[in-house]
Amino acid sequence: MGQLAEDIYRDCGFKGCDTSLEDVWVNGYPLASLFAYRGLVRQLILDFKVNGSWQSGVALVKIFVEDEGVRDWVKGADYIMPVPSSVWGRWRGKHDLAFGLAEGLSRSLEIPLIKAPWSKYFRFKKQSFLSRPERLSQSPMDPKIISRSNLLKVSWSPKNDTNLHGHDAPLIILIDDIVTSAKTLTALAGAIRNSRLRFLTLASAYHAPTPKS
Repeated sequence: MGQLAEDIYRDCGFKGCDTSLEDVWVNGYPLASLFAYRGLVRQLILDFKVNGSWQSGVALVKIFVEDEGVRDWVKGADYIMPVPSSVWGRWRGKHDLAFGLAEGLSRSLEIPLIKAPWSKYFRFKKQSFLSRPERLSQSPMDPKIISRSNLLKVSWSPKNDTNLHGHDAPLIILIDDIVTSAKTLTALAGAIRNSRLRFLTLASAYHAPTPKS
């Protein structure tokens, strides 16, 4: 492990976890995150996404892909799907870190990469750029339902047509760079049917909503 990785794990790693990941349940879906969104991780993410520093993005992808907890979380998956970047981000020429993380895992573990439903590419503003009250006040998206046969493949490897894991429904890992309210992840999950889903993010600023009395 290089010095940068050691500094990140020390500065932003979760304490008291059995693995390097912190995992929680979000609306019935398992969510795992590698780091807390703070300190050095936050600095590198912003350096990549705002300043366009390719080196920062490459370093984050390498650490993410090589982490044993991440690789165990993805083990047995049939597909990996990156959360699509917003129109706002693409219009401003922002780099897509979620896609880089997903593609890196796809290549390293030889798991096919698939695209999200086309309608999800037209979100105007990324959830991580909204304030917490704005995120919590938003109503859920009205997703267009897609089936297994309509998933759009962008993988460099052949489609995994046969299920080798003893389950009728394929396991899809939804990957994002940062989780805040988890609304983006759960909205995307709501557009997918006949599949088992897990969420995986590089960094977490997630706080479970306080139940209303």
